[in-house]
Amino acid sequence: VPGDNLYRVASDDAGRLLAAWSTEPRIHVFAADGRRTATWPKPAGPPDVRHFQVSSLLFADDGRDALVVMSGAIDVTTPRSRGPSTSMAVYRVALDGLSTPTLLFRVDHGYLVHLTAAGAVFALPKTVESRCDHRACPLAAVVAYEITDRGVTLRTLFDATALEVDRVRAVRGSDKTRVTLLLGAPPPQAGRLLRWRHGEAQATVTPRTFPGDRTTLFVTRDDR
Repeated sequence: VPGDNLYRVASDDAGRLLAAWSTEPRIHVFAADGRRTATWPKPAGPPDVRHFQVSSLLFADDGRDALVVMSGAIDVTTPRSRGPSTSMAVYRVALDGLSTPTLLFRVDHGYLVHLTAAGAVFALPKTVESRCDHRACPLAAVVAYEITDRGVTLRTLFDATALEVDRVRAVRGSDKTRVTLLLGAPPPQAGRLLRWRHGEAQATVTPRTFPGDRTTLFVTRDDR
């Protein structure tokens, strides 16, 4: 697109591409040979969200649909402060070139920790007044939005009422089947390791038995 910037791209195993440009108002699907096979308008921003833009594009597992993740800012006014907060919305659209995106869910004041076509995991802050993120912020909970053919299921993976948590980090190797997170806590508390598989009602949370935050960790294919 002349005079525009290619902003977000996603691919699948068949070599297809999802592509969105910065100002061009539509999202496009290209076949492996470069032919454009479908297009649809970017989701319109809700009235209370500013700077609504494409954050991520993903092919759904069925290969017939796409997921469009949009993000923006909302204004928050409290007795003690006033300023912007995050807003994120996930849409699903059929790749037939005839459909428009359907809103699956929207999360305000949450920080995206992990995202695949199977769903998203968010860290939720204790207050909307916080000027921080999931890497250094008092957190209230970690929640997952599972995306299935039947709709969206919301699960609370961790409730930070018994343990003060101020950092959440996804471990490399987490995928669309399993999610492993590091939960950091201020001293003298010990951090936790959270493990969860999509479809399970609850996550497993155990004390961390390995070095601190400066260590790079990976989850292997056999889940070690």
